[in-house]
Amino acid sequence: MDGHSFEAFQQPATHPAQVLQQELKQHLNTRLGQCMASTKPGDLNCMKLAHYLSIYSELFTRFLSNPVKILEIGVQHGGSLQLWENYFGPGLLQWTGIDINPQCETLNQVQNNQRHRVFIGSQDDPRFLSDVAQKRGPFDIIIDDGSHLSAHIITSFESLLPHVVD
Repeated sequence: MDGHSFEAFQQPATHPAQVLQQELKQHLNTRLGQCMASTKPGDLNCMKLAHYLSIYSELFTRFLSNPVKILEIGVQHGGSLQLWENYFGPGLLQWTGIDINPQCETLNQVQNNQRHRVFIGSQDDPRFLSDVAQKRGPFDIIIDDGSHLSAHIITSFESLLPHVVD
């Protein structure tokens, strides 16, 4: 799959498809929705659930036009890096990705940019998280889209909270 895509939960049969389409269209009026919609084939793939877009917009608007440091747990294809670069503006983003899949490290060669780095390790490893945070933090934003396992989320939260800017 090329470019960014919206993904929505399957709605019950009582929820008409037109309502779902309307929900997706409303996000196209936001800066984040426009960034997702403006990608071309061949751009890095990024899938975001549609209902997250309004939450991201609400929380991240205050960082627009300012330097911002993001730590993102769960790199997958690396497409969100491009999404966040487009959203915050050229040269303003320092993005750090964490993933357990060693193939994600190839993004370091593709980007060839010290402002954006991927580190390979587990979000369930406090020592690894601390090491990444010491090298790249403190962070303005941390997005946990990693394993989705409660124990891992708790470990990540407890390990990284001290490395979030107030």
